[in-house]
Amino acid sequence: GFGQGVCLAFNAVADPAREWWGTDFNPAHVQHARSLIDAAGVHAHLFDDSFEQFASRTDLPQFSYIALHGIWSWVSEENRSWIVEFLRRNLAPGGVVYVSYNAAAGWAASVPLQQLLSLYASRAQAPGVPPTQRMQAALDFAQRVFALDPALVAQSPGLQKRLDTLRAQDPVYLTHEYLNANWHPCSFAEMAASMDAAKLTYAGSASLLDYVGALQTTDAQRALLREIGDPVLRQTTRDFLIGQAFRRDLWVRGLPRLGPHGQSVAWRRQQVVLATTMPKEPIRVKGARAEATLPERVTTPILGALDQADAPMEIGEIERRVVGPGFSTTQFSDAMVMLLGSGRVEAAAPEPRLRAAATCSERLNAYVIERS
Repeated sequence: GFGQGVCLAFNAVADPAREWWGTDFNPAHVQHARSLIDAAGVHAHLFDDSFEQFASRTDLPQFSYIALHGIWSWVSEENRSWIVEFLRRNLAPGGVVYVSYNAAAGWAASVPLQQLLSLYASRAQAPGVPPTQRMQAALDFAQRVFALDPALVAQSPGLQKRLDTLRAQDPVYLTHEYLNANWHPCSFAEMAASMDAAKLTYAGSASLLDYVGALQTTDAQRALLREIGDPVLRQTTRDFLIGQAFRRDLWVRGLPRLGPHGQSVAWRRQQVVLATTMPKEPIRVKGARAEATLPERVTTPILGALDQADAPMEIGEIERRVVGPGFSTTQFSDAMVMLLGSGRVEAAAPEPRLRAAATCSERLNAYVIERS
């Protein structure tokens, strides 16, 4: 379900030696993705198959990585079953799956509002009315209902704020999010059961800021979570504590376990690159529980080292340059995670892969600029 194919094309261009496959049911999306791929001069296998058709193909390889973003919570139960079957058949041992979805804990109070909007759009509007107009009419109807002081709003004060937020958002996004007939917020326990059927184990969150505990939970909440040994119960409890509305999970087939030394080596070998200009103001990062301002005495040396480099740097090399009196290794690691999580710094591929990607990247950049 790759949508317009932009992410697929960018990944194929950034790593042209790897083989890329994708499907999206909309032929226009496939054609758009094909135009990007062709302009860059790279190759990808693109299809307009349904999930059932794609999962039933006999010409697919075993995949190292499989990604589905904005899919799981918006397709039918039958299609989710085909996705699980596809993962079971086609993910290689050691392979990684990324899946994002609406988390039930953060959406529980909004389910009645979504149903009200969806029903009004489908039952009180003429068949030929464009979807965005349906959405706007449904929002107007919901506003009239809320003005009558309904008991449900009194029981869930956040509903009024949710409706106010929706009325200020892009109706195209809202149509996809709220008027989908298969809208399905999912608990972590449900997701874990589905992934278990594909022989997958939870590896962690794909959002780095989720690992900065002070941004997400209180000290007491973290103490409780540390007591919970079962990962499904722990993640479900965490979602409940922070009101998690959207999850980005990583799942693996055959979870490799790295000891502290292996983790340390892999972390320090990772190359990174500065993704923005040097900030003129202190950097702020926000989590479910708190917002933090990163100390400039910590971030400036890190960003300065990257700004002066003419190529990506290993995290270990940056650490050797900046850690010293008054700047501990722990402070460095915490700051680096938050800089990566905020998008100020990005992970970078090894130099040989960058060289291989340079020519086709330039072609795709030129094509996008020309179209713009």
